[in-house]
Amino acid sequence: LPEDKQDASSWRDYLFENKVPGYVFDDIILQDDFHNRRDSLLAQNWTIRDDLESSVLQETAPRQFSSYSFNPDTHQCHNCVTWTVEVVNQVVGEVLPRVREGRVKLMQAHLERP
Repeated sequence: LPEDKQDASSWRDYLFENKVPGYVFDDIILQDDFHNRRDSLLAQNWTIRDDLESSVLQETAPRQFSSYSFNPDTHQCHNCVTWTVEVVNQVVGEVLPRVREGRVKLMQAHLERP
């Protein structure tokens, strides 16, 4: 983020109005949190073939990737929802729709289905 947009009062608006370089990173802390709070989180799991495991690892390897914005459709880039949908659908098949602007609230209904 630009230096003048890094404070808590302006970074959120900046990410709605602009895009920035996007990065895939290892969020192992969140993975641990997911396992510890599994009953209180909304999630879906899919089984993949063993031969596709390397594809998942390759797609989720830490690196700079695309651009990031809170309005990915407007800025032709990704946010965490659109990136996840892309990776899951590449590996599992078309199981998740791309929702408008990658909104978590719009994805919720799809994740609540068995």
